[in-house]
Amino acid sequence: MTKARAIRDDLFVEGPPPRLPGSRCRETGEVFYPAQVMNPVTHRAGTVERVELSGEGTLLNFSKVSRPFPVLNLPMPLASSSFRPAHADRLAGCKPPHPPTVATQFRHLDVAMSENLLPFMYWALASGFVGQWPRPGAELITGRTARYRIYRTKDGRFLAAAPIESQFWSHFCAIVGIPTIADAATVEVAISGRTADEWRKAFAGEDVCCPIVSSLEDAVKDPHVVARNIFSRTVESRGKSIPALPLPLVPPYRDPVALKEAPTL
Repeated sequence: MTKARAIRDDLFVEGPPPRLPGSRCRETGEVFYPAQVMNPVTHRAGTVERVELSGEGTLLNFSKVSRPFPVLNLPMPLASSSFRPAHADRLAGCKPPHPPTVATQFRHLDVAMSENLLPFMYWALASGFVGQWPRPGAELITGRTARYRIYRTKDGRFLAAAPIESQFWSHFCAIVGIPTIADAATVEVAISGRTADEWRKAFAGEDVCCPIVSSLEDAVKDPHVVARNIFSRTVESRGKSIPALPLPLVPPYRDPVALKEAPTL
């Protein structure tokens, strides 16, 4: 049987009895585990001394990793746990095998997708918090003006018009063939007279902030997506291969194998 070993040499000392190497700050009296080279709260060097803690404490969590990480040369299987020694004031956060630099009691990753959308509503939130919450058709970018709307083309596609500033609006009207005093109804009639491809060609290279709304099929064929190899990886199931779902990870953190069997659900 292979003997288990720690991925760092300073996490514990085998007994009997087992002991834990920690640090005590001479200024604040706080005890940290794992051992630190400085106080991770005050960031003052030369204030800590090594101490030995008993092997007693609380096991906060435990997990076993059987599949190796693509870029981390760690022994497998890997057991990972969080342990709070009985006499430690703080658990010093660290990412093995790098030395810890920041102290905290507990850490977790909180990913809330809906909250990430709120910064893009800066104007609406600012208006709302002073008592003027946006309403459909009431504000500059909620449909009050013909300069910021979505218009249907002749073939049922959509054009997202946003030439709000006067210089953009004047240029937009000149291309569409309408007066600058045109209202939304006039713009709707004009845009509905041509197909999406016709409008795409008309606005190509023009500084008017008016793209054709892309379908999902168009999006995956976009030159930007193709150039960045977003869908370069594939999964295979029952002899058929399709592009794999893209992940927001830089290449070093991706599995080097670009073709994989689809996981069984």
